[in-house]
This record gives sequence, structure tokens and C-alpha cells, in this order.
Amino acid sequence: MNPFEQHRTFLLNEHDPAVESLRDLTLALYNSHAYQWRARDLSDYDAHYLDIAWQLMASFHRHGDEDPVFREIASEIVIQRRQALEQAIATVNRDAMRIRSEISELAGQDDTREHSDLLAERNRELLELETEISIMNERLEKLV
Repeated sequence: MNPFEQHRTFLLNEHDPAVESLRDLTLALYNSHAYQWRARDLSDYDAHYLDIAWQLMASFHRHGDEDPVFREIASEIVIQRRQALEQAIATVNRDAMRIRSEISELAGQDDTREHSDLLAERNRELLELETEISIMNERLEKLV
């Protein structure tokens, strides 16, 4: 049986670092220009994960990217990652909107030392959130 088909549910539904690495491996085989896989992850695999990695690589060695099941699973992984990233961006955007609202309220208040410190803290938080949004948007653009 095709190992990508055999491990489909595992690759698409399990959530732990080793499975994330196997998904990275699948995407690197799918498009090595857009996705990278850390070969050092092999040293973190237990025997089960290592066996799956070898099966996936051997299948790709035999069939290349002509395997429709492989392409389908890789595409599904990209879709899942895109959806997760879009949800994360929406969450961080909501947080940023809340902080902007707090900054607007603070801007209309009397200027005291405590007020200035709080305003500076909120501006730092907003900058961090905007940086995070920018990074996530860059990652989203790279998902092909």
C-alpha cells in the first residue's frame, strides 16, 4: 500500500512535534524551494516515526511527485496550515484592535506619570502585535 495513503489520517490529524516534522518532510518533497525540512529531526524520531519517514522518502524515491495521493496530502497540509495561520492572524488582529482602542482612550486622559507609563506599555504591545501580524502574513504568502 502507498505509505502516504496508509498514513493519511496520521499525517493530517495528529498534532505533535514529530508529526509536524513529517508534514514538513512531505512538503519539502512536494516543493523543496518553498518548504524546508530539518534532517536533524531524524535524531528525535522514535522507531515508529523513523519508519514512517523512511517509508515516505522511499515512496517519493520510487514515484517522485507523480503520485496523486502524495500530491493530495501535501495540498491538504498546505490548506490546513493556511487555515491555522489565517485564524491566528485574525486573533492577533483582534488583540491589536483592542490595544488600539485602549491607546485611543488613554490619549484622551490627563497626562500623569502612571498614565504615560501605561500608554508606553500599550504602544509596545501594539508594536509587538503588528510585528507578529507582519511575520504571519509573510508566512501566509509563502504557503503555495
